[in-house]
Amino acid sequence: MSVLFIFVLNMSITASFVAVAIMLVRLFLKKSPKIFSYALWGVLLFRLICPVSFDSIFGLLPANSDSIPQDIIYHQNPAISSGISMIDSAVNQTIQNSLPPVQPETSINPMGVIIDAGANIWLFGIAVMLCYVICSYIKVKRCLSTATIVEKNIFETDRIKTPFVMGFIKPRIYICAGLSEAELDYIICHEQTHIRRRDYLIKPLSFLVLAVHWFNPLIWISYFLMAKDLELSCDESVIKRSTKDIRAGYSEALLALSIRRSGLFSPLAFGESNVKARVKNALNYKKPAFWVSLVAFAAVVIAVIGLSGNHKAASTQADITDIEEAGEISNEALTETAAASLDDLGSSTESTTVEYPSEAMSEFTEEEVADARRVVEEYYRAWIAKEDDAFWETQVYGKPENATSLATEDIDIALHSVTYDSQSDMRRSYVESGGGRENNTPIENVIVFKTSFEVLNTGEGEYGGSWSKGLYPDWSVILTRSDKNAAWLIASQGY
Repeated sequence: MSVLFIFVLNMSITASFVAVAIMLVRLFLKKSPKIFSYALWGVLLFRLICPVSFDSIFGLLPANSDSIPQDIIYHQNPAISSGISMIDSAVNQTIQNSLPPVQPETSINPMGVIIDAGANIWLFGIAVMLCYVICSYIKVKRCLSTATIVEKNIFETDRIKTPFVMGFIKPRIYICAGLSEAELDYIICHEQTHIRRRDYLIKPLSFLVLAVHWFNPLIWISYFLMAKDLELSCDESVIKRSTKDIRAGYSEALLALSIRRSGLFSPLAFGESNVKARVKNALNYKKPAFWVSLVAFAAVVIAVIGLSGNHKAASTQADITDIEEAGEISNEALTETAAASLDDLGSSTESTTVEYPSEAMSEFTEEEVADARRVVEEYYRAWIAKEDDAFWETQVYGKPENATSLATEDIDIALHSVTYDSQSDMRRSYVESGGGRENNTPIENVIVFKTSFEVLNTGEGEYGGSWSKGLYPDWSVILTRSDKNAAWLIASQGY
């Protein structure tokens, strides 16, 4: 559950940047039709729902979408990396000042305790939100049990005080008794607009997303602003589609029904929210000029493109040319060096060594790194749990015939961190002079992780006796695979 909680936290942090950006863009769109402000919230909903992030050269968000590392509970010095140094510095300083040190003797990891407690509180908050929705829904359904059909999907009842739309597959319009003919026309037109735009699905979905991210105040603010933009844009649509000037009458209907509101949970009620702002907006509504709509549309498109992805620097043609030229120079230098060495071989009394330029180290995909990380984590997990089979299955050479059982080894460890080391020199060393050279392992099939663990107790056994009690920081674990489709296995480790 802690893994899921950290995943949601990272989504919420990224979405917070989007929320702030949308709030700023809304200020720019203040004089434009509210449908554009309403459309902007779709980006935030996408970032809160979509479980993956993608990079784009047009992205405006920080490149690092995992502000909180999944293995933060194992870090000796836990820290976040949001991509904004000012925020990172303040938060990390607070963590360092307030977090008690790890207690190896009792195997207590304060960060792990905090994350577990946070996950439980998060789940409790979701349960409270869902219980509220369910209870409110049941209460409304009871009030609608005596509703009578007026026409098609329109029903009337005297047990509600304000009209609303309800239903997911076949939405119905419920109206209260005693409405005038003019009020009824405005209400039906308003609620039919909600149905046509699928608002009856969007708002409940937004509430469910809010329930998941209930701990984030920016998401609460965004939810209420979205609801406001939803209703304002719907009001404008009704007024715009009318062949008459209905602004005064429509505003009077809003005021009348806002006085008689019931307070029941109703996702799309006619007079339930932001009535003062809606009346003011309706009275001041004017058909926007074409250029205003055009500029607003362009601003929304730019915002959607920029906020949908994380920023990724683009490779320029100049960079490619430089790399190609560097490769040509290296090849020429290699040829000249080798030729000169051969010419001098007979006349020189000292041996000459020809140094060949090393091949560039290839990068791995996120999936490849994640697969290798799981093997390292499983290795330490099995070691801590003293599970022989799982322990040796993570290693290239498997279990030696004369190996003793881990259960008989009086050794205990505590893992602090597992970090992918993309720039490790050990990767190249392993290929050129280590086990990789013996096995002809290409560099693209070698990956290195830095781990930090502590040996709490040592024994006299064959495996336990090879370790000394204390902390092993920056301990390198080298993994290899036979080909790109094979599984990663631990081949070597050490400093």
